[in-house]
Amino acid sequence: ALLGGTPRAAQPPSVWDLLGRPLAKRPRAMAARRALLGVSAAAAATAGIGSAYVALGAPEPPLADAPWADVSSAPRSRRAHLEALRASGRAPGRRGRKSDAPNEPFDILIIGGGATGAGAALDAATRGLRVALVEGEDFASGTSSRSTKLVHGGVRYLEKAVFQLDPGQLKLVFEALRERRTLLRNAPHLAWPLPIATPCYKAWEVPYYWAGMKAYDLVALLGGGSLEMSTFMTAKQTIKAFPNIATIRSDDELKSRLKGAVVYRDGQFDDARLAVALAQTASAAGATVVNYVRVERLLFDEDASLTDENASSTDDADVSNGPKKESLGKSRPKRVVGAMVRDSRKPGSAPFAVRARAVVNATGPFTDFVRRMVDVEREEIMTPAGGTHVVLPAHFAPKTCGLIVPKTKDGRVVFVLPWLGGVLAGTTDQLAPVTLLPRPTEAEVGFILEAISPYLATPARKEDVVSAWSGIRPLAKPPKVNGAAIDGEKSTENVSRDHVVADERDGVVTVTGGKWTTYRLMAEHAVDAAVKVASVHDASIATRAKKCVTADVAVLGAHGHTAGLAQSILTENARRDAEKRFGNGGDGSDALNDASVIEHLVRAYGDRARRVVDLARSDDALAKRLAPTHPMLVAEVVHAAREEYCVTTRDFLARRSRLAFLDVAAAEAAAPLVNATLAKELKWGWFQAKRELRNTRAFLRTFRC
Repeated sequence: ALLGGTPRAAQPPSVWDLLGRPLAKRPRAMAARRALLGVSAAAAATAGIGSAYVALGAPEPPLADAPWADVSSAPRSRRAHLEALRASGRAPGRRGRKSDAPNEPFDILIIGGGATGAGAALDAATRGLRVALVEGEDFASGTSSRSTKLVHGGVRYLEKAVFQLDPGQLKLVFEALRERRTLLRNAPHLAWPLPIATPCYKAWEVPYYWAGMKAYDLVALLGGGSLEMSTFMTAKQTIKAFPNIATIRSDDELKSRLKGAVVYRDGQFDDARLAVALAQTASAAGATVVNYVRVERLLFDEDASLTDENASSTDDADVSNGPKKESLGKSRPKRVVGAMVRDSRKPGSAPFAVRARAVVNATGPFTDFVRRMVDVEREEIMTPAGGTHVVLPAHFAPKTCGLIVPKTKDGRVVFVLPWLGGVLAGTTDQLAPVTLLPRPTEAEVGFILEAISPYLATPARKEDVVSAWSGIRPLAKPPKVNGAAIDGEKSTENVSRDHVVADERDGVVTVTGGKWTTYRLMAEHAVDAAVKVASVHDASIATRAKKCVTADVAVLGAHGHTAGLAQSILTENARRDAEKRFGNGGDGSDALNDASVIEHLVRAYGDRARRVVDLARSDDALAKRLAPTHPMLVAEVVHAAREEYCVTTRDFLARRSRLAFLDVAAAEAAAPLVNATLAKELKWGWFQAKRELRNTRAFLRTFRC
C-alpha cells in the first residue's frame, strides 16, 4: 500500500496459526524454564553452602553476662560452705555462732562432686534453687579426672549405629555432638578443637573412613554442633603433619604402605580443671559445695527429730554402716530427707545432719553403694568399666594433631593425642572392681603400647611411659535374660554410653552412665527429676524452679578469655619489667616473661590468669617453677588453696595442676615444695604436713606401671 499497490484483503487465521506456532514455541519455553530453575537451584545451593561455611568459621557470639564474670570477685570459703551445710540440719530458729545461713532444708542435696554432680549443682543454682553438693574426696578425684580428655560424639558409636541399626547409639552421637559445641563455647580456656587423623593403609580404607567421617560431620551439622569439616590428606601431607607416623604398617603381612589419612575434628579438654571450675561457678551462683565431706548414712523421714545438736549421740555403728538390712524391709517404705555427713579433714569430728527435700545420687562408680543405703537388696544398675591411659614424652606426636587407631586386634579404638605438653595414649575397656584408687596393670599398659606400635615410625616402649593411670567408667548396666547378662565377656566396649536418670520413689534421684561430653545434659535431666521429687515435699519448688539455662552459662574464667590474652599479659609483664630495670634497677622474673608459662596460665585459669600473675609478682619465691621442665608456678599452689578449695598436696598435683598425670617423676620431685607451700597457707602443724607428704608419695606411686 505504501508503494501505491492495492492492499491485500485480510486472510482468516489458518489451523497452523492457531495450533502449530504455539506448539512449536512451547518446547523452547519449557527448556528456558528448566534452565532458569536449574540456575536458581544451583544459586540457592551455593548460597546455602556458603552460608554454612561462613557460619562455621564465624566467631562465637559474646558469652552471657554473669556475676562471676567480674575477675575481682572472691569465692566463698570452704568454712562458709560447711556452715551452710550445718545450718540445714539445725533445729528451726537456732542459728550458728557466726552464721546467717537459714535453718531450712535445701531444695536439693547432691552426693558426688564429679562432672555430673558439679554440673547439677550449677544447673539447680542457676534455676534459683537452694542446692548443696557434698563430695567424700576431692572434686573430680575419681572418674572425672581420669578420662581420655576428649569432648566427642564418638566415631565408633556412629559406626555401631549404622552397622547394628541401633537408633539409641545414633541418638547418643547426636546429643553428644551438640553438647560438644556447647562445652567448647562455655569453657573456651579449658576445651579446644583438635584435628585427629585416621591413617589409611589399604585402598578400600580411604573411601570407607572418608564416608564415615562425612557422616559424622553431617550428624554434627544437623545437631548444630559442627566444627570444621573432615578432610583427606595425601600420604605426603600426612607425614608432614604427623612426622612419627609409620609409612608401612609393621603388623601387616602385606606391608601395606600409607595411602593418606582422613582428618576429622573433635574437642579436647582438661577434665579435672573443668570439674573444679564447675564447682567454683556453682558456688558463685549460690550453691553450697564442699569437698571431703563424706556421707555416712542417709536420713529418713522417721529421723525427723534428729538435729545437728544430737547427731553426735547416734550409734556410731549405724552411722558408719547405714541402715541395717532388717530395717530396710519393703513393708514400710521410707523417704530420704537428707544425709548424715562428716568433715573428713577434721579427724574425730562429729557427724552432722544435712536436710533436703530431694537427694541426687551422682556418685559414678559408687552409684549402687549409695542406692543400697536405702535397700541392701537392690539390684545393680551400673557396670564398672576400667580404662587405662599412658602418657609419653612430647616427641611421639605433634602438638596440633592426634591419631586414632581405628581398630585394634580385639575391635576397639585407641587414641594417640597431644595433651598439655605430653602425649596421651589409650584406652582399654574392661570390667573392673570399684575402688577409690584404681591402678593400671602391666597387661593394660602393654596392650596400649602394642596397639599403637604398628602406626608409629618410632614405637613407644614401656620405659618411655612417664605416667599411667586407670579410671572407672560408670556404665548403665546391660539388660539381663533369665538373670544372666547378655554379654558374658570381660570387655565392656559394647555397653551403651547413654545415661540413666531414675526416680527411686524414696526421695532419691539416681543418675548414672553417660560420658563427660554429655555431663550438662545429664545434669539437666537429673535436676528436672529432682524438682518433681522435691515438689512432693514443697509444692512451691515447682513454681520457683526456672527452666534450665546452663546451655548458655559460661564457667568461671571464660568471660574475659580471648585468643590474644596470653600475648596481652606477656606485653604487660615485659613493660613492667622494663620499668623495674631502668627505673629501680630491679630484675624481672624470667618465668613471667616465658611464653610457655603464660600460655599455660591462660589455658588453666582463663581470665583469672592475671590473679596468679599478680601473686607471683608479690613474692619472688612464688614466681619460681615447680619443676624445671614444666610451666607450673609456685604461685598456683597459693591460688589453689585460696580460691579453688585445694586442701591436700594430692589435690594440687593431680587436679589443680595435672603434673601427676603428665609426669609422675616431676610430681614426686615437686611434692615437698607443694606440701610446704600448702602447709604455710593452710596453717598445718608439723605432724599434719609430714603425714600429708607421706600420703602424697603413696598416691603418686599409683601413677607408675
